[in-house]
Amino acid sequence: PEIAEIQSGDVKLTPQMDHSLLVDPKFASTETPYKITLKTKGSNVAGIRLEVLPDPTLPNNGPGLHTTGNFHLSEVKVFSHKNELPRESAISRAQASYAWKSRPVEFAIDQNPQTEWHVWGRLGESHQAIFWLESPATVAPEHPLVVELHFRPGLALGRFRLAITSQPNSEAIDTARTISDPWRRLTATLHLAEETEALKKLLVTHPDAILGLADMHVASKKWNQALTIYNEVIGPQTQNMKLLVSRAKIYAELGAFDKAKADWLEATRIEPQLARQAFDAFTKLERWEDASEFGLKVIEKTPDESELLLHLAPVLYLAGDEAAYTKIRDQAITRFENTTSAYDAERVISISLLPPTFQPNEKLPIGVMNLALDEGKLTDEFSSVGWTCRALLTYRQGDWKTAIQYAETQLQKSNIDPVSNARRLAVLAMAHHQLGNTEESKFAFQQLGQEIEKLKSQEMTGPNKLLPIILHREAQSIIQKMPL
Repeated sequence: PEIAEIQSGDVKLTPQMDHSLLVDPKFASTETPYKITLKTKGSNVAGIRLEVLPDPTLPNNGPGLHTTGNFHLSEVKVFSHKNELPRESAISRAQASYAWKSRPVEFAIDQNPQTEWHVWGRLGESHQAIFWLESPATVAPEHPLVVELHFRPGLALGRFRLAITSQPNSEAIDTARTISDPWRRLTATLHLAEETEALKKLLVTHPDAILGLADMHVASKKWNQALTIYNEVIGPQTQNMKLLVSRAKIYAELGAFDKAKADWLEATRIEPQLARQAFDAFTKLERWEDASEFGLKVIEKTPDESELLLHLAPVLYLAGDEAAYTKIRDQAITRFENTTSAYDAERVISISLLPPTFQPNEKLPIGVMNLALDEGKLTDEFSSVGWTCRALLTYRQGDWKTAIQYAETQLQKSNIDPVSNARRLAVLAMAHHQLGNTEESKFAFQQLGQEIEKLKSQEMTGPNKLLPIILHREAQSIIQKMPL
């Protein structure tokens, strides 16, 4: 599209030869949104593609204006015309080539200016995001499209490029291009091109290529159509673990969890190493007992796998398997009792604090974590995690006032991550309740519920996501008198 107009206050956006826009770093402190008017010859717009680009003139090569090179895109808005008047076009979904683990691209369309998408961990690189409209917008030369990009203060984009797509099935086209098997890729391509006769001939000579259609159905979330194809290909004697895993994922999407588990069990019988994938899959689905079964299979084969010990403990706790939780927790404590890493210390302490009936263990590296916090030598992100862990530890020890003080040390931090914030709010809700501060407790509990909903929408399967869920349940049981 042609850029017809740029509105960005005093901030100067300079068009480049590649149709991108470059911002002078002297405007790094801007709080002004970028408003870009795009002209096309006329078409239906299904989505907006935003490419964020590195540039040597930007701090740390960008793509943002912050000194780190990062940006915080808090909101994307699209305006089109209807009956001669501009109106906002709702964005129904978004996808990105990369997002920092606690800042998914969906945060740029949640209508909350306090959340954002960013690319910490992959700065100085190109990334892209696509924002799909709820219904296609009609544009014409006299009715251009307007895109607004809103940022957190001082964290605007430094170089970026906008494009539009008029193909609602462009996701399917991209999927077809990425299918590795050439016959399945050809099947998908012929299907998209509506080359029915050519497709029929291909399937006569290469019947398994029909899985290319299944891939397309999966990309379009047409689970029943995809399942029908997999059921035609998979027979009682199938030894292809990849087919079984693919069908298991489809069963899970349809809510047929017993059938999904059966396929995972057969796949892990063929290839035992797949048990870890099954554990992660059922953890994501919040099928705690199924996840526990596969997790214990993995730990039986690799008992010293530290990361899995830390991931498995909260899953076992959520599954209600107290004996297995205690065993895995104690293994983790033994594994980390001599650690000098505050990061590892916090993680093993956190999984030990899950039960309300926490009993101190002299092997826990509490001193390592507390010393690092007191010396103030930790990064802001880990400092938040550490202080919320210390607040929970203090709460478990019955010192509710000090627990509140530790939790409130995070209030002044604008960049506290959702996981730490949820843990902080859980401690505040429970500690205020214990002290009889009813209003403060209810307020913190209400905010906690909002943070939990955000976390559940994120692609996280490790203990970071599970600990707040467990604490939320405990807070419910205390404040709302609901059973754990």
